[in-house]
Amino acid sequence: MSMFIWGRAASRSNNQNGFSMMETMLALFFFSCIFLTIIPMTNDLYNQMQKRRMSLHAMHVNYEATKIYLKNPHQVQGEIQVDRSFYQWTIAAQQVCTTYLYKEERKSSCVKYK
Repeated sequence: MSMFIWGRAASRSNNQNGFSMMETMLALFFFSCIFLTIIPMTNDLYNQMQKRRMSLHAMHVNYEATKIYLKNPHQVQGEIQVDRSFYQWTIAAQQVCTTYLYKEERKSSCVKYK
């Protein structure tokens, strides 16, 4: 009887030294699920941040264009580069508009002034 107990104890300690195939597959499944949900979420957050940052830059270019126009009323259009992106601005009919490219799509930001 002592060998039987010793045999069970020995086999139990062998199983605790490593992971079984089923435990390994289950762990890989959980890690895969976690990463397959986190990566698209971080990509979406990055794209939203990029879109908002470019919109903020466009508003800043509107401000700079207004300052340029107040110093020189004959200059009603121009281009400013911010973070390797080009923003074209125009002033017409008491309105400052800035256009820029975001993912191959032309966006604009306009502000009216008096």
